[in-house]
Amino acid sequence: MAQELRNTLASFEERVRRYIKQEDASTSQWSSPLIKQFINAWYRFRVAECVMAHEGFFTLIGTRDLVANAARYAWPSSMTRLLKMELVRTDGRRVPVQRWERHYTVVQPAVSSGDSYTPTYRPVGSGFLLEPAPLEAVTGGLYLEWNGTPDEMTDDGDGMHADFPQEFAELVIIDAAVACFDQEGMQESGQRRSLAAQRLEWADRFKQYINQRMVSRQNIEPFITHYQDA
Repeated sequence: MAQELRNTLASFEERVRRYIKQEDASTSQWSSPLIKQFINAWYRFRVAECVMAHEGFFTLIGTRDLVANAARYAWPSSMTRLLKMELVRTDGRRVPVQRWERHYTVVQPAVSSGDSYTPTYRPVGSGFLLEPAPLEAVTGGLYLEWNGTPDEMTDDGDGMHADFPQEFAELVIIDAAVACFDQEGMQESGQRRSLAAQRLEWADRFKQYINQRMVSRQNIEPFITHYQDA
């Protein structure tokens, strides 16, 4: 039980207050909601870095039903990155679905169904397209692995996701403590200047995250002219 109490939002706030030397929340210039906001913000920040390590952190597994003549499907809820998409055959085999971006070719209607159905996919908005669309419905016809987004810690008894490296929980606590001092600096040296420094750090991580958004092989048909000189 003692171990569980050390890994709760209430204990994280208490440890942050020790760093900033304002352990009494009733007289502190940093409110509990503000410190909890910092803790959650930097928790998500470090979670994103764990995801970019490509070591299986925060991976969820599920299936999608194939719907007859339906090409567009929604991503699973809370999905942040697709790791794997496979067709499930009747004998239990799983066949990878390749990502393929078209430029000039036409989508042909499916000429086969069942275990011989082999489409490609491409992400569109909050979901993806299977090209061509399946001819028949298959329950659990798609197997998916994806990175999920862990819930924020809102109640005092909430803890970090089990996939988060517990030995680095202290890093999040120190992150939050530094954020408190940065927030104090906003009042003394100007809010925009302090926020701009934080924005640069978050923007740099966001750029790295976007650069690795889709972890999959991608086949792209190159742009080819409609004729070639002799």
